[in-house]
Amino acid sequence: EMKTGKVMWKAEEVRQGVVVYADGMLYVYEGPSRGFVHLVKADPDVFQHAGKFRVTEGDGRHWAHPAIADGVLYIRHGDALMAYDIRDRS
Repeated sequence: EMKTGKVMWKAEEVRQGVVVYADGMLYVYEGPSRGFVHLVKADPDVFQHAGKFRVTEGDGRHWAHPAIADGVLYIRHGDALMAYDIRDRS
């Protein structure tokens, strides 16, 4: 909670990483050695893990901060840049 600093929830599924937000979802890029992207519904009341995938291209540690633009999630890993279409198709 932003005003008080109160932690609203904790989750064992996601250890550490950088977070970007789009369309009601948090995209957590878990690094530096794991390389998973977790999808978490942005709900302050409860942790809702919606899925995950592993970044498989590139090499080295996972340090870069992902970015989202026009429905595309961009992630750099070493010498590779991946683009994932994350637009809601429902």
